[in-house]
Amino acid sequence: MASYRLIGYENRLLNTEDFADDSKDAGELGAGHTVTALYELVPAAAGAVSANNFATDDWLHLDLRYKRPEQSNSILFRQPVTQQALSWDQASTDMRFAASVAGLGMLLRQPAFLTKVRSHKV
Repeated sequence: MASYRLIGYENRLLNTEDFADDSKDAGELGAGHTVTALYELVPAAAGAVSANNFATDDWLHLDLRYKRPEQSNSILFRQPVTQQALSWDQASTDMRFAASVAGLGMLLRQPAFLTKVRSHKV
């Protein structure tokens, strides 16, 4: 992955070095809650090797941190994402709806959107 950006949560950007810092506020979710996060992914050039040396079949690794009830230290959960890309027609109805809403929001906010976006290099 050459770069990525979280869409619609510009006010929740977290510096890479702060990811493991449990004192930083990063938009926590409570037990039983769900959220949809959309990312814009820019693939690396063909043949490029990532700094993380991930397997070639992996698109990326999803890193999440969570805390168990009554604990103060978070635990890292890492999941490789290897699924093949789907076309728009193959995507679920929920995914198409979420992507459409995000796209419309970006069109409506374009001036503010362009000044607040920060891409993360991988």
